[in-house]
Amino acid sequence: MTQREAFIWYAERFIGRPYIWGGDDPMAGFDCSGLIVEAGMAVGLYTADDTARGLYARGKIVAAPASPGDLVFWGTRVGDSQSIEHVEILWDKAGGMWLSLGAGGGGSKILTLADAIAANAFVRIRPVRPGSRHLFFSDPFSVQSRSPD
Repeated sequence: MTQREAFIWYAERFIGRPYIWGGDDPMAGFDCSGLIVEAGMAVGLYTADDTARGLYARGKIVAAPASPGDLVFWGTRVGDSQSIEHVEILWDKAGGMWLSLGAGGGGSKILTLADAIAANAFVRIRPVRPGSRHLFFSDPFSVQSRSPD
């Protein structure tokens, strides 16, 4: 199994766990970057915690999703800079559409299991659909040295 395959395999183990703002715990729950960092640390990709914006700054930016295990970021573009708000793992391609694996459905108000249940916020697989927010992609296995936009 490659490092990329192990990254995805490990993250899949948490499908159904609650989304908890600031969460980075396999038992208590994850926020979006907490899940990515947990899976990355398990396979030696990361050595420290980070935010979605920090993860965006670490990987090699790609124009479009290329492989399962790439990261997809949601954010807004203001001029030539991006504001990164959310991150998930590109999981698979089905019927011509990419699917992502990530912790979501919540936000900063989701602090407890009861909050997560009420908001239907958890680790899940969903289609990657371009909408009103811009999508950005990076390959976390091909790191490039640069500062965040």
